[in-house]
Amino acid sequence: MTKGEFGVTRYEAVASDLDKQEMLRLAGALEQNSEHPIAVGIVQKNKYFGHNDPSPPKISKQ
Repeated sequence: MTKGEFGVTRYEAVASDLDKQEMLRLAGALEQNSEHPIAVGIVQKNKYFGHNDPSPPKISKQ
């Protein structure tokens, strides 16, 4: 039986300098204002892990 809601069940970071939790936190920061069902699932997973206030990283031009 399904609930009709998207959720994150498994995720991996593919960059060697980024761990799984940081990757999820960054994804949540990017998706925090989106209403897309997959974005909502990412944000909910962040809240589950206590990443309640994800802030997007500062990006500088080089």
